[in-house]
Amino acid sequence: MAACVDPTHRLELFWNVVIHALILLVIVSSFYFMYVSHLSTTVYKNEVNTLITNAIKPALKELKKVDPSLASFVQNTNLTRLADHYETTPTLATGIQNGWLQSVTVIIIVFLIAILMVALFIPRETFGVCIWSTLLKVIAENIIVFLFVGAIEVCFFLFVAKRYVPVVPSLMMQSTFDDVKGVVRAARASPELK
Repeated sequence: MAACVDPTHRLELFWNVVIHALILLVIVSSFYFMYVSHLSTTVYKNEVNTLITNAIKPALKELKKVDPSLASFVQNTNLTRLADHYETTPTLATGIQNGWLQSVTVIIIVFLIAILMVALFIPRETFGVCIWSTLLKVIAENIIVFLFVGAIEVCFFLFVAKRYVPVVPSLMMQSTFDDVKGVVRAARASPELK
């Protein structure tokens, strides 16, 4: 068997890009699906519960003035338990959407692996290109880069991103409660009720 030849710079660059994209996609998608998605769900749930607890009391006071029987019904309804049910029970559409996103991510990862396997197999079998030494070097370089970049990203996430306060997730809920308060005030001010 003839000695193998070194891969061209373009071929090595292609391997490097595919391996880099593959490692990045695996790390980012794993981090998102295992941690960030659960964190955002928890934050959203806590925000809605806090909003319901804080916003319903003043609204009930206003509602008692306008319609005491409706206020009594709302007060006797366990809204927090109701909110917990709807917040923790994903809808069918949500489950389908999230499942689809995870499936597409896995398909892309498998596709990148297939591309890499083809890009390794064809040059080796057709042109006698030495793949193992170059491939190990490319993988080692990518691992070193990802270790350093990953350490920086983890520090950034823990010390900056995690402490950043974005727009409150309950902005839409707060707007809805404000609209309900406005309707109650308008009903109270209505001459028909006086």
